[in-house]
Amino acid sequence: MNDQTISFLDLTRQYHEYSSLKSNAHFRAAEHHRKKHLYLGSVTIGATAIVGTSVFTSLQESHQSWIQLATGFLAVLAVVLSSLHTFLGFGDRSTNHKSAATGYGAIRRDIEILVLKYPGSIGAPDEPATQGLEEIKKSLDKLDEESPTIKDSDWEYACKNFDYSSGSNKWLQPTSQKAGAEP
Repeated sequence: MNDQTISFLDLTRQYHEYSSLKSNAHFRAAEHHRKKHLYLGSVTIGATAIVGTSVFTSLQESHQSWIQLATGFLAVLAVVLSSLHTFLGFGDRSTNHKSAATGYGAIRRDIEILVLKYPGSIGAPDEPATQGLEEIKKSLDKLDEESPTIKDSDWEYACKNFDYSSGSNKWLQPTSQKAGAEP
């Protein structure tokens, strides 16, 4: 094998690994934001329901000032929570991360198809595999630009839980390096 073959396979392997990690990190971020959306939304609904009920109670028992104070506090709390829920937009963030994760997953599958389609590619400029890899790079660059930022903890979790030794990357190894293959 010449250096160009190894370089082409190494780059393909790197793009595959990068796409897998980004997909996993974005799915994790999407799940975090979904949970925050549900939690804050539930608390907001609860506070609003309590305020609605408390208003009727305070109207009937207007001589008790603590009920009026509690109702006023809950009314303000409900408005603040509702505003935070809208402002923080955890639902939208979850959707954006899920969309990015799906995009990286699609690119990962495109890489797998590219390698299956052109198993003997050496990475020469005029090869269809090289042109395909250039398109994949453009797709990765565009998705990186359009995707929301991943928290360090989500990226570190994806890296820590990625099985670098699993069979998922073995198909990207040159034939001579596969288990049981003749050198």
